[in-house]
Amino acid sequence: MSPYRLPWRVAPLFVCIAVAGDAAALECGSSKQFRVGVLAVLEKAFPEERFRPGASEEIILLDGWVFRLENLRRRVCSAPPPLTEAQQAEVVKEHFDAARTVRRMKEAVPREWADARDRVLPQLLPRAVAESLEGIVWRPLTSDVATAIVIDVGPAYGYVSEERRAGWHVDRPHVFKQAVSNLDRQSHGVSLRSRPGADRVVMPERSDGYLAVQILAPSVREAAAKVLGEPFLAAIPNRDFLVMWSTQSSGEFQAFARSRAERDFREQDHPLTPRVLRVWKNGRVEEVR
Repeated sequence: MSPYRLPWRVAPLFVCIAVAGDAAALECGSSKQFRVGVLAVLEKAFPEERFRPGASEEIILLDGWVFRLENLRRRVCSAPPPLTEAQQAEVVKEHFDAARTVRRMKEAVPREWADARDRVLPQLLPRAVAESLEGIVWRPLTSDVATAIVIDVGPAYGYVSEERRAGWHVDRPHVFKQAVSNLDRQSHGVSLRSRPGADRVVMPERSDGYLAVQILAPSVREAAAKVLGEPFLAAIPNRDFLVMWSTQSSGEFQAFARSRAERDFREQDHPLTPRVLRVWKNGRVEEVR
């Protein structure tokens, strides 16, 4: 085991909030069963709301907002030791409180491009999820990761829809260019922690939900390339983690980094991909086969 330890805990920031009703009534056997139980509980608890299933079994939709269930399912079904009914109820309350906050944020999304221009940002999500969402602005980054456009509204963010983009009267390339420019402007203030030596590593430090997507920031890639050489390798196993290292790293470290990325992808919230990426400072990204 390499002595180098990677940080995994960051402050939470959700747009896709896991939701549920009475946790004791939920079935944990499969994603589909879990969602059926969640929908039944929601219909009973909130009859005035129009919750409906998304294309993915891990998604519930409500008024244009996307609510993902993986995190809640992990907390309810895999907690050591098992949660009591009272604890499950508390988990549910926390998630619904967050969901209400996110829905209120919808009212703050600008309708005019002049007001939205400096607040749009890119965000990474699983490609399967992007394909299942209805009408959001996105494009592929790798075979299993997509880049979507979000609007930052302070404590949360919402995916920008194609309908909203059209209402702004700006084309897709311009929106993506502006979003990356905004991210890069923010990234100039991001701390980059590096470890010198044969197994050189560079890691941005950020705790607002925009960490993995730093791989799209030109200033971050350029800084990493100065330390690691070009191309360099990177892992984005979840939304809240990015690590970059040299192609010249030792075999031991290469194996450790790949293993850790695979484990983090399986175990951490907001998973993206277990794959290792090869990155150039000009923005080229490809999977290491």
